[in-house]
Amino acid sequence: MARKKLGPIADSYSELQGLPTLEKARSSVVVKQATYSSAIRAILQAAEVCLVNLSDLYGRARNQIIGHGLETALTQLLWARGFNDVLHQLSQMPLRLEEEMSLDPQILRIRDSSNLARYLNNLKEFDSAVKVILHNNNAALISIAERSLDDPLVATLHLSRICNQETIIWESKLANVRIPKRDARGMTYDEFVDSDSLYTAVYERRLDGETFFTQFRGMHQVPEILTREINEQISAAGQSLDKSAYIDALWHLQTVNVLFQGVLSAIRPIADSLATADYHVIRDYLGQTSATKT
Repeated sequence: MARKKLGPIADSYSELQGLPTLEKARSSVVVKQATYSSAIRAILQAAEVCLVNLSDLYGRARNQIIGHGLETALTQLLWARGFNDVLHQLSQMPLRLEEEMSLDPQILRIRDSSNLARYLNNLKEFDSAVKVILHNNNAALISIAERSLDDPLVATLHLSRICNQETIIWESKLANVRIPKRDARGMTYDEFVDSDSLYTAVYERRLDGETFFTQFRGMHQVPEILTREINEQISAAGQSLDKSAYIDALWHLQTVNVLFQGVLSAIRPIADSLATADYHVIRDYLGQTSATKT
């Protein structure tokens, strides 16, 4: 494996994005393909990738604040807003897909996610670091009161407030996700989603230094998870049409439309958050598979 100063260079797209580990997470628990439960599982697995990235971003933002001041965390918070936007989109999907099931379904609660716990712990430590900076800091308080978003400190706090509010929203929407008991089989949230494998998928390939390589990968891993499920649903729709099961085919295609919104939601944050200079820091480590390689 070739290496440069910051770390290894990917030999393939599959290696770059950790696709074997994502597939391991998908296949770790047997759930019938192209069903309501498999779609829910894909949604929650995509959410887990976002949670691991948010934990990473807030941990780094806290360190930036402690070492250099509040305004140095601006880019981390910009990426955090992107992952919160993706989570907001994902959180709406279970309600749009919910189907009739028994009166006693199993409830999956994102609050039981170990990756959510890590994120919330880092968020709490970030908030504590912000309070230390602002305590008896008249210059900062004046900036907050009088300056606009062209001030990095004001922009960072503004993004922080937005992210906190979005977290409240998507967490509430994922507070009680129902699936048939036959599919969950009494498993915990972490077991059903395989949160450990998703944590590994995010972190198994990293670069040294302060880069946004992990976040660049994360915004690709979310669509990879969802499109695998989308492909299964499209295949099932074709099989249903062959059997003249039109209602079933319609449900599969409607599910595709819902899941595809999550794929699209991961595109904008890269454009909004990845500066040209930040991209060129990680460019060589993306390997031959990148479209701009010459």
